[in-house]
Amino acid sequence: MLEESGFTAFHFRPKKDRIDKNGLLQKAVVPLQASDLMAYETFDPLRKIERDGYLRSMKHTYEALDRIIGEPKVVPNVSMKLLSRMLNSKPFEIVQPPKGYVQE
Repeated sequence: MLEESGFTAFHFRPKKDRIDKNGLLQKAVVPLQASDLMAYETFDPLRKIERDGYLRSMKHTYEALDRIIGEPKVVPNVSMKLLSRMLNSKPFEIVQPPKGYVQE
């Protein structure tokens, strides 16, 4: 679905550190489960309203997410590119921000 919408395909990376076939440590990454949960809980009520015309109740998970301090933010693509470069860099390598990156 991502590719059909013009986005790149997502590649899952390991959740735990592991040794690759060359004997090198491959560091784990934190999966985006929180954002997946937030997206589902945000759009689920909308789907229910579109289907039935009303919303009977909110789920407990949505209420739990609503108690988190702060507001959801959108991370610009250029910032994600910088994060990707940092994650894929070698130790002590200087990572240059991509073109168009502006630090706020």
